[in-house]
Amino acid sequence: SLHKHLAPLLLRSREITARTAQDWRRMRDDHTGIVRAILRGEGDAAEQAMLEHMHDIGLDLISNRKR
Repeated sequence: SLHKHLAPLLLRSREITARTAQDWRRMRDDHTGIVRAILRGEGDAAEQAMLEHMHDIGLDLISNRKR
């Protein structure tokens, strides 16, 4: 049930990000860091990497909106 409600929101978020991302290399590197931390079983590092990624994405969205 949760997935049913969240999936459309996540897809919409990704559509917006795909249009507004200013640095695809950084985005790929962010995702790689998150996945590697998860695979190493380092939950705290994965959480920190995800928070940093979300911060970066938020800044991209804000700067794009102001244009």
